[in-house]
Amino acid sequence: MTAAQEPSARVEFANSLRGLAALSVLISHYLGVFWLKREIAADLANAPILPADEFPLPLYVRLLHSIDAFDWGSFGVGLFFLISGFVIPFSLQRYDWKAFAVGRFFRLYPTYAVGLTLSIAAICLSGLYFGREFPYSASEVALHYLLGARDLASSKSIDGIIWTLEIEVHFYLLCALAASWLRRGSALLVLLPLAVLAGSLLLSRHMPSWSVNHASAFRLGYVATFNGQFLIYMFIGVAFNLRHRGVLRSDMLPFVVAGLFGFFAATWYYSVHRYFFDQIWSYGAALALFCTAAGLSDRWPRNRLLSFSADISYPLYVVHGVAGYVALRILLDMGVQAWLSIALVTTAATALAWAVHVWIEAPTHRFGQKLARRRTAVGPAAIEPVRSTGR
Repeated sequence: MTAAQEPSARVEFANSLRGLAALSVLISHYLGVFWLKREIAADLANAPILPADEFPLPLYVRLLHSIDAFDWGSFGVGLFFLISGFVIPFSLQRYDWKAFAVGRFFRLYPTYAVGLTLSIAAICLSGLYFGREFPYSASEVALHYLLGARDLASSKSIDGIIWTLEIEVHFYLLCALAASWLRRGSALLVLLPLAVLAGSLLLSRHMPSWSVNHASAFRLGYVATFNGQFLIYMFIGVAFNLRHRGVLRSDMLPFVVAGLFGFFAATWYYSVHRYFFDQIWSYGAALALFCTAAGLSDRWPRNRLLSFSADISYPLYVVHGVAGYVALRILLDMGVQAWLSIALVTTAATALAWAVHVWIEAPTHRFGQKLARRRTAVGPAAIEPVRSTGR
């Protein structure tokens, strides 16, 4: 029995980290963005800015964000990206690229479409409550449902989280193109992050002039370099997959990981996105935790809370944001205390995510797997050791 076919206990650490990532993003939004970046939260919720004099910053929010170099959202997203890089190659061991694409579509899209619809409904509700018009055009809404088109059109984000799913889609495409290399664990895989690094650095040299003279080229370059840096980061997860399968030697893994993180940092630092480069420390913290957990994978215990959080992580990710901001803003406007508002909204978001998991995510995922199996399989039907977040 190969490593990829061993029981899921070998990768329980990844499932636990997936649950932790979901909780980190929830903390970031409900106990971070909503209070610390009130203009952004109000814009997403289609609501008036929460006045600081009436609603001062709660002490627990201040304590959670007392370390300036650490960002809960970036930490959670970093974990999600590493986990995706780790688990996606398992799917490509079993299916050809067409079957893989079918499976990924049904794993990602139906749940996202439901989450986006709920976000739009929440924005409409907020507009009715606060007397505001719906702030998006029909074409802007349509671009969101065509997942992968919004960023190319430079359309404003409706839900605030779609950018991570767009990176996931691009990572799937890259993995599908390199399916045979991933399947064999070919050394040629190193060419992919190197090519992304070289391409991003080349584009970054021209971006300042394009920002003045070629708006369309600047827009495409912006999208390419932004996606590129995180695609490199996700390949760190791929390196751990290769080690898990026995393709990459243990003594080589630290050098590969350090090199990829260096590529990630260089791509980010020399790009037009350097203005939020300080978030790299949070991605570094996510990597440090992932490395530690992977090193303890054989002894990693199962945790019920994190397992439940992992099960609902993707639907929670797509339903909690805008709808949560709207609910929090309305509850506070109605005079409900901050701590109680947060508790009520967190409970409601968790229940809604569970319902979407049971009625939408799980059935469509099974249906996608069924369709994928009908296509050409390329390997033995192994148990998928940990499910991708799809994001």
